[in-house]
Amino acid sequence: MATFLLQAAPVVAYPLVDAQCKDDPKACVVAGKLAYVSVYGDIGQEDLAFFTMLDEALPTGAPFPRVELNSDGGSARSSMEIGRILRRHGAVAETGSPVIPDTTPQCSSACALVAAGAVHLRLTHIGVHMGWQRKKVAPNVWKTVQADGGDVEAYLREMGFNPKLIEIEHNTPYDQIANFFYDPKMPLEGQDIYKFGLYSTERQYFTADQDAALGRGDFKTDEDYMVNAASYGSIQAMRDLADDKLAYVRNQKKDFEGANYWLQMAADKGDPGAIHSLGYHYSYGLGVTQDVAKGAALYLKAAKLGLAPSQNNIGWAYYTGTGVPKSLPDAIYWITRAAAQGEPFAYGSLCEISGATDLYKTDPTEAFMWCGLAVHHLQDGSAKDAAQVVYDRIMKTITPTDFAAASLELQKWEDEVVTVSQMRDVGDDLN
Repeated sequence: MATFLLQAAPVVAYPLVDAQCKDDPKACVVAGKLAYVSVYGDIGQEDLAFFTMLDEALPTGAPFPRVELNSDGGSARSSMEIGRILRRHGAVAETGSPVIPDTTPQCSSACALVAAGAVHLRLTHIGVHMGWQRKKVAPNVWKTVQADGGDVEAYLREMGFNPKLIEIEHNTPYDQIANFFYDPKMPLEGQDIYKFGLYSTERQYFTADQDAALGRGDFKTDEDYMVNAASYGSIQAMRDLADDKLAYVRNQKKDFEGANYWLQMAADKGDPGAIHSLGYHYSYGLGVTQDVAKGAALYLKAAKLGLAPSQNNIGWAYYTGTGVPKSLPDAIYWITRAAAQGEPFAYGSLCEISGATDLYKTDPTEAFMWCGLAVHHLQDGSAKDAAQVVYDRIMKTITPTDFAAASLELQKWEDEVVTVSQMRDVGDDLN
């Protein structure tokens, strides 16, 4: 089986902007029209990419957009890099969001690292604790453990974070959280969040009326964050909601119909990943009536948008004649384009085609290269097993001269192409 599913991305936060800048936020940055950025949900690579764009595109001397925070945490590494960008630009940050109003905004866990970078800061909540990491304790067995935290604490000291709060962070286990709230009914000077330097009285920098009544801990769920962001137009939120319905990494029943609702919404906005996933679902009748022709059409659409997994899958469809007429030239055309992007499942597809078409006999150098790459880079599963069969067959017949030439070609490929898989072998899930 050589048709595979797009690998789910980790859930990330959604850097949201006002309506006039949604379609082209970079143009708004260059024109000086981006007033704020709303960091919403779990903080990840998407947020860092957005703030890196801001850092690079902001005209010299232009004010940095105000940063609105409503996040339950995320990636410490991405958050620290964002915080450093905020510090370089003397940024203003506050809890809340003009995009999605919330009477109980939070800034928990990694969000505190973003906030630490702001020069002018007004938070109505902060939650701190030690970080966590996943540790491999046995083959295919991972355990959540507390992270060392030294890099985080060094960063907080670099940002001038309150030493008492750093101590609290250090002493709070990763599976607990120390929360501090602003209470508009209490004198400000006696509140910890003010003493920690997290609630500025310099009102000229901030927009929210912090004297309004605020809840204390009735925070949004992960799904609330995703639905709100998707409703505002975040394609990543739509994809995350679909991933959450499928829950491939958790032991729960998959809701393909629910996933397809969000995937279709993202696909309608032209998202290649969503188009690919819908293609996969139509190909196998997951949450929809099976329609291999429609599945192939969706793969082709995403392939033309440059998505390597779709290029592999439409190539395999042409090879097998699934939903499209059989065409070996079209198969090779698309799969080699996926391989050129470093997709190891494309290596496996080309390896299987080499074995089935006897290419390994007529051109053992190329066949050995594709199979060698597949066996080396593919994760354990049916695709790697199929490649291994062809590889072993080649090794029994290849001459020393061809082997030496093939090894040189393989090494040249490794030197020039970065191999990173965007796909998963989920054949076992479908049996």
